[in-house]
Amino acid sequence: MVSDGEEFHTGEWISNKIIQQMKAIGVQKFSAVITDIASVMKSAWRRIEEKYSNVVCLRCNSHVINLLIGDVLKIDEIKTIVENSKMIVNYFKSHIQVAAKLKRI
Repeated sequence: MVSDGEEFHTGEWISNKIIQQMKAIGVQKFSAVITDIASVMKSAWRRIEEKYSNVVCLRCNSHVINLLIGDVLKIDEIKTIVENSKMIVNYFKSHIQVAAKLKRI
């Protein structure tokens, strides 16, 4: 969906664009619509589900997990763990003999 620059991305605008695409493809081919979890999408879901009772709207769990991981990686303790882990990996990658000894353990 691309805005024409004059429309705001409201629930009504988004639901109209989704419905427009559903009609172009064939509404009967749809049983679900999956989007991110922005509050404006929840408004669009209500409109779509009101218009098409056979269509369920769902959040994209991959997107939710991606957001969650992004938030976790902002935690200072986690940043430190990731940085230290990278240093350890880089050490073993650049010291072949030490890496070979580690593999034997």
